[in-house]
Amino acid sequence: MNSFFSWLKELFVNNKTIEPKPVAEEVPTELADAREVKRQTKINNIEAKKTEETKEDDFVIKLRKDLERDEGIVFEIYLDHLGYPTFGIGHLVREDDPEHGQPVGTPVSKERCYEAFEVDIRVSLEDCRRIFNNWKALPEEVRLITANMAFNLGYNRLNKFKNFRAAVDAGNWMKAADEMVDSRWYRQVTKRAQRLVERMKKV
Repeated sequence: MNSFFSWLKELFVNNKTIEPKPVAEEVPTELADAREVKRQTKINNIEAKKTEETKEDDFVIKLRKDLERDEGIVFEIYLDHLGYPTFGIGHLVREDDPEHGQPVGTPVSKERCYEAFEVDIRVSLEDCRRIFNNWKALPEEVRLITANMAFNLGYNRLNKFKNFRAAVDAGNWMKAADEMVDSRWYRQVTKRAQRLVERMKKV
């Protein structure tokens, strides 16, 4: 009791005031729900993006294995089946490459070979997106086959496969396989082409 009166005395003598505790502002239910929906949508979008990136990474890994098998890897400049200077995993030497003008047999480091390979893969994927309608919606196996062909042929040559392109866009895999066989490309890289044709028929 004495302590209570001592507290009152100190309060009035020193003109102290007791600050009221802040009251938490209540958020309307509708606003809270909207915020939660917005937050959840953001989380879902992030998760969807991660899933898509994972799928893309898995696809590139599969494509990389296919190309390493079909192209082989040579750590020096050599002439491909058409007589063009090439190195690494089927990388055609371009004018802006530091290897341009170097003689056949010039060594090329492993790091440089894989650096060029990764760039070539990305170019091939972009070529496929330009050549085929809604390429990313195609079955994965068809995308692997067409990306393999794009890597081997390049944009300009693959883009001339008009009947093949039409068959792929129409989802007619047997017709696409027939068009692959009916080409100069098939005669030039027969073993590789045969493997891809058989895969196309099984889609």
